[in-house]
Amino acid sequence: MELDGGLDQSFIAVQGLLSGRDETTIDKKGRLLLPKSVRLAVGNPFVLMIGKKGCLEATSNANYLEIWAEINRYSKHSDVRREYALEIMGNSFTGIECEETGRFVIPAVAREKAGLSLNSDVIIISAGDVAEIWPVEEFKKYDKDRLGYNAARRNYMSTLRRQMIDEGAY
Repeated sequence: MELDGGLDQSFIAVQGLLSGRDETTIDKKGRLLLPKSVRLAVGNPFVLMIGKKGCLEATSNANYLEIWAEINRYSKHSDVRREYALEIMGNSFTGIECEETGRFVIPAVAREKAGLSLNSDVIIISAGDVAEIWPVEEFKKYDKDRLGYNAARRNYMSTLRRQMIDEGAY
């Protein structure tokens, strides 16, 4: 679509969203080939995070900074804000870079926390601002009970965020 001789702005915005799903493999060195559409949307370098569901998430530096900006609006003296920040920032891996081929190394601690193994199949599911990276078998469990999957972690994360917000911003 063109608008005044250029690309329609909504077309450009849509191209920046993560959508679709792919299957790939983590090799014996812990590398994963990130689909080109995901690489274009998250940029290079990008951020890996352990998400609310417990899976690994790839996101852009801009999105990561938005998450931090939300946390940073609340009192640094709040225990709840500190716990929430630790869960988010302490389970994030910044400066992840893809090789020219599109492969990147998943840090060992990130693989462990997300239940990912060397020489294993994964599914990458995009959700607008993040791409979730799941072990295939674990994704099948999640897919059978999307709202109930890993309920303890999800509830904990939601509770921390809600309490942080309830305490109020500066």
